[in-house]
Amino acid sequence: MDDGIRKKLDDLLRIPRLGALYVTLEEMYRKAPVFAHGWDHIHRVLVNALLIADRLQDEPEPDMEIVVPAVLLHDIGFLYNPDPYVHHLTGAEHCHIYLGAWNVQEVGLIEGCIRMHKGMMARFNTKPTTLEERIVCDSDLLEKSGYIGLMQGVRTFAEFGERSHMEYRSLNEIAKHLMPLRDIEFFTSAGRKMADERGGLALRADFYKAAAREMEAYY
Repeated sequence: MDDGIRKKLDDLLRIPRLGALYVTLEEMYRKAPVFAHGWDHIHRVLVNALLIADRLQDEPEPDMEIVVPAVLLHDIGFLYNPDPYVHHLTGAEHCHIYLGAWNVQEVGLIEGCIRMHKGMMARFNTKPTTLEERIVCDSDLLEKSGYIGLMQGVRTFAEFGERSHMEYRSLNEIAKHLMPLRDIEFFTSAGRKMADERGGLALRADFYKAAAREMEAYY
């Protein structure tokens, strides 16, 4: 991690309510029966959020005391319901349990970030509007780009296959579901630029397209 971003993270975690939430959720996610959406993923999305906030241009200063808890809680829905297509709603419904140090208005803003964090991906169609919602969304979408996207893609669908979506136990099904993701709408210029620097989503789509073609010999 870049020294400047590390310092920003350390400074944010010195804020008592952020530091306490970070410690609580790290412990929870490390013990939870998830691996694609566990602490490893949450930590990267948090760093992505700090990088995007640092690279924003022609935007007001984001409220990081909304962004940070929203990132930490954006996948909390998986701890209550393994269905990936409702986890954003489940997370928004349950996030208040962890936000006793935030007031009602702040909790509402955090709920909005969680509810909108899938963006305009197929089967979600949730368009973030506030700056904080857009940062949280793009920070999570970055997990689908570059070589991290390749690794996270397989790991995500392996998790779904184990927990709820049995058809994803097949490598062929995983490849067919992942290869269409050639382009996803980013909502900050910084997020889009970071995705492009990693090879964008075309890298991921082309990889899974080639994998599906290779597996045709087996079906």
